[in-house]
Amino acid sequence: MGTDARPPLVGNRTDTIIVATVDPASGEVVAVSLPRDTARVPISADRTYQPKVNLLFQEFLDETGTEEAAAQKMLEALSFTFDVEIDAFALIGFSGLMRAINAIDGVDVTLDTPIDDPGFENPDGTRGIHLKRGVNHLNGERALGFARTRHQDNDYERARRQQQLVAAAVEKVRTVGLESVPRLLQVVEQRAITDISLSDATAVMEILERADLEARKTIVLGPTKWASSPVRYTNVLRIDVVRDFFDSAFAPVP
Repeated sequence: MGTDARPPLVGNRTDTIIVATVDPASGEVVAVSLPRDTARVPISADRTYQPKVNLLFQEFLDETGTEEAAAQKMLEALSFTFDVEIDAFALIGFSGLMRAINAIDGVDVTLDTPIDDPGFENPDGTRGIHLKRGVNHLNGERALGFARTRHQDNDYERARRQQQLVAAAVEKVRTVGLESVPRLLQVVEQRAITDISLSDATAVMEILERADLEARKTIVLGPTKWASSPVRYTNVLRIDVVRDFFDSAFAPVP
């Protein structure tokens, strides 16, 4: 999950929600983004969350008082939404993302079309993000811009860029190897919330080594296949269709 919490904004919105799986046997990778404007999300047997889902984390934070407990409740809620067992969570904000990318000396992303968003506000207060067609090397600040810009297209394309950025970061970690782990763990300890323990780091690296990133399947749960849009900027999941997909793509490993 990615949060936009930062001064002077009030509240903690998880505008980025990605559920991903790696089959440890085949290496198959599936990543699914839940758009921030999704409403009427079933989160338990007796509750459908009516507002947009990016507000749910803040509600849990108000209830529990800690980001760790709120993130755990998000995991439980989304497990119900998708009718699948989600094993772990991670929550990171703007500064955490920038530091994580800088900790691995940046990432490379390949674009089919250039990005030109002159109005985008960068972390240093300047405006504009411009990335060429082809390979672009992104440091932390440019990676944040890549993950946030949407004025050239829309939220759904932004979600796909976020998935691309995550894949690029995983690829870079695999290339650098265990040498990158201490620097990343320092960022995670200071700037991220996760229930993945330090003792799990080696096992996670082993799974990531098997991940077939080139053949990864990426889904954004937008209209019209995965959701309807009864009101502009509001989506409602076609929950049976979505759960059927999760049942096939996130099936337990025998």
